[in-house]
Amino acid sequence: MADACRKSGNGGNFGANGNARLFPRTESRGIQPPGGCREHGKSLLMYCMVCEEECCLQCIKEPGGRHPAGSPQHNVKNKYVATSLRKVSLMDISIGCRKTQMKITDVEMALSNNARKAISEIKSQMEAIKQALDLKTVQMVASVKAERAEKQERLDAIKRGLNAIREDSRFLLAEGGNSEKFLQILRHNVTGKARVLMWNDGTYSVQANHYITADMKLLDDKIGGDDALVWAGIDAADGSRKEAYFAATFSQPTAATVYKKVFERCVARETVKERTASAGTPP
Repeated sequence: MADACRKSGNGGNFGANGNARLFPRTESRGIQPPGGCREHGKSLLMYCMVCEEECCLQCIKEPGGRHPAGSPQHNVKNKYVATSLRKVSLMDISIGCRKTQMKITDVEMALSNNARKAISEIKSQMEAIKQALDLKTVQMVASVKAERAEKQERLDAIKRGLNAIREDSRFLLAEGGNSEKFLQILRHNVTGKARVLMWNDGTYSVQANHYITADMKLLDDKIGGDDALVWAGIDAADGSRKEAYFAATFSQPTAATVYKKVFERCVARETVKERTASAGTPP
């Protein structure tokens, strides 16, 4: 049968004369056979940890191999050992991830505790501030009440002291603001002495308090304006006697005329008293 095949020329490996044909050896480099190295065709028993690639023994033994054993750029291990090492590395990574997650959880818990502690401290401080403000408010209210009571007591004392005084004239001064100032000429019921009293209803304060004497007169001075009446006297509004000048502008035009008449009448009365007293005094 073999001779018949040779003679017939059938079959790809026989020539026309019946002799077997020899084909040149094909290069297998670059083609990786199943389960073998694509350069050497050897079994893949090694593994490069750096390149993460399987290789054969010839790849690490040849000087020009892709994964030389002595090269610092390659770390070649047995494939099974490398697999175990990779598993261990993955396990270490997993353990590291779990530890990192635990640390993150601890940090979150610490931050939460610190936040609650800070909020509690802030609440305590705010409560302390509120209590301090409430106490300060109570103290201020008590101080205002005491001051008002003192002013009212002083006002009552002034009113009690004026019970024996008859009011001759009361004039509203031309002052701005919410408070009103009154200028009064008062005469004592017993002694008959007249004095000038300027009162501020807004502050409950006496701003002028002096007797009208025989040597007093209205001055021709415009320090208070063209419509102002100016005079000088020994005043004791602040508790001490001292000479002071006064200028009064009245809210009503006719009030200045009336005040001038009353003032001059009081001065004339004091002049008569002094003359009578000097006439009755023996030389």
